[in-house]
Amino acid sequence: SGKILILRHVLEHVRDPFAFMRMFLSQGVDRFYIVLPNTAHIYNRIFKGGCCFYDVPRHLWFFDKVSLMHLLKRLSLKVESSGFDTIPVLIGSFFRSLKLRHVSDRFAAPFHPQGIVSTLSAPIEWIAPGNVLWCVARKI
Repeated sequence: SGKILILRHVLEHVRDPFAFMRMFLSQGVDRFYIVLPNTAHIYNRIFKGGCCFYDVPRHLWFFDKVSLMHLLKRLSLKVESSGFDTIPVLIGSFFRSLKLRHVSDRFAAPFHPQGIVSTLSAPIEWIAPGNVLWCVARKI
């Protein structure tokens, strides 16, 4: 049994995801559990640059299933399982969109990601599930 590395919301933040993962492979890691924003999700089309997943400069890379599978293939990793999950980012994305459009703080404040509207709206995320992509991949 080898080493497994958990990368939950990490790859979108590193300067060079390929080199980053290759470094761990060279150190004996042979399996990865990866979770990251699914930029093919409808929120990205609705909110465009305002979606929480496009939080530049903190988010440097934007993955969908195709681009993640391409990266893993380049690293000679085989996907054992993959799927989608959902995290509450609808109201946070709405708030970010308002702020990017310079909407007044008075109007935008109720939609702050840590506010009551965001907390109460979490159950409506089921309307558009799958905003997070995950996979388990192993060295071939």
